[in-house]
Amino acid sequence: MAYIAPTVADFKAWFTTDFPYGTSTATVRKVSDADIQAQLDYAGRWFPSDLLPGQGLYTDAYLYLTAHFLALRMQESAVGAFGQAVGIQTSKSVGNVSESFELPDFIKRNPLLSAFCQTRYGYRYVQMIAPYLIGNVSLQEGLTTP
Repeated sequence: MAYIAPTVADFKAWFTTDFPYGTSTATVRKVSDADIQAQLDYAGRWFPSDLLPGQGLYTDAYLYLTAHFLALRMQESAVGAFGQAVGIQTSKSVGNVSESFELPDFIKRNPLLSAFCQTRYGYRYVQMIAPYLIGNVSLQEGLTTP
């Protein structure tokens, strides 16, 4: 089944307060429609379009994958060309306050899925597609000879 990919308007309607939309200035970086469209296009190259059952889940997962790539892009542009590569952060602390979390083993063992967990949007995307990755079966009509 062919699903309809979400648009920039769909993205902005779903993530109304998550990103600073508008036109960038010399001192303030904002997310433009062109930025969103670029990440929608990029997400489309990664998105397993035949995996999910139904337009609603397809749209939701596609938007979260796009938000993941947009968040990564914003982080990359904030540190510039000389920024350091980061891995998956499982804990952080400031003074005597610390926070940690553990990824499920099937995500940690998969280099692609674990890379999506660098942002909360990517983690949400993985949660949406994970049930369809385990034991995914498709039926094909055919005949056998006696």
